[in-house]
Amino acid sequence: MVYNFPYHNGHAKIKSYTNRKDALRGANYVVNAIQVGGYDPCTITDFEIPKKYGLRQTIADTLGIGGIFRALRTIPVMLDFAKDMEEVCPNAWFLNYSNPMAMLTGAMLKATSIKTVGLCHSVQKCVPDLLKSLDIGVNAEDAQWKIAGINHQAWLLEVTKNGKDLYPALKAKALEKQLQGKHSDMVENKNIQHTRTHEYASYIMEAMETGNPYKIGGNVLNTGLITNLPTEAIVEVPCLVDRSGVIPTYVGKLPQQLAALNRTNINPQLLTIEAALTGKRELIYMAAMLDPHTSAELSMDNIKSMCDDLIEAHGDWLPKYK
Repeated sequence: MVYNFPYHNGHAKIKSYTNRKDALRGANYVVNAIQVGGYDPCTITDFEIPKKYGLRQTIADTLGIGGIFRALRTIPVMLDFAKDMEEVCPNAWFLNYSNPMAMLTGAMLKATSIKTVGLCHSVQKCVPDLLKSLDIGVNAEDAQWKIAGINHQAWLLEVTKNGKDLYPALKAKALEKQLQGKHSDMVENKNIQHTRTHEYASYIMEAMETGNPYKIGGNVLNTGLITNLPTEAIVEVPCLVDRSGVIPTYVGKLPQQLAALNRTNINPQLLTIEAALTGKRELIYMAAMLDPHTSAELSMDNIKSMCDDLIEAHGDWLPKYK
């Protein structure tokens, strides 16, 4: 599907294609939001086989054994996208919304020439939702904040209003609510809307086309942006977007305890990317053995056996691993 946004009248032209190269030809922006294998059979497989080994998961789309195998079946598809893009739209920006965000974005940046940024709304929603739920009398529009780390494990390093640190008030209100007991509405009715949301993609396109700068939280290669995380990791940091593209900002050193937690996630991410790019089954085992949840629950022999069972069950959804 291709979306064409003329600047002056604001109407979208939607056209469907049966040939991917035709859809991509001449594109300036490619938005990726795919789930390879869907819920049935692949996500079910990600849950049911580990459950037989006593390993229970929640969402399993970021890390964990489910995240690892979601990456292994998605990376080859994305590399096919990149191959077509290199032929018919080599200068396009690839805006990735698919999880596992760090592994997929990392594979694109490691193995292709396509300009890629990973986009997630967790950073966008963090402070607004925090200020709304804790209600310390500050609106998100009046606050400033700095968030950095890795996807789904980024840290609110600063949150202020007019230079005043809001963390003490937030902590006090959070403790008060905890003592009162928590409640939350976890299920909401989902209605399809045709109005502009807070999602980054359209704002990125607008900033690149008009030159009006826009700030995002982007998932990018850690080229020294966070100094105590590996340079080959994908980090989530503030980025400026304009006609020059996506320009990440320097964060510096995270508090050691935060960087340490990030590294426990980065280790299996990097090994999973390497497994997908090399086809080596041994690297899948290593990624799973270094995954914090999997290694906390299972022996090394059971991890290896579980990976073999998952590879077999996924069948043609995965390439052949040697």
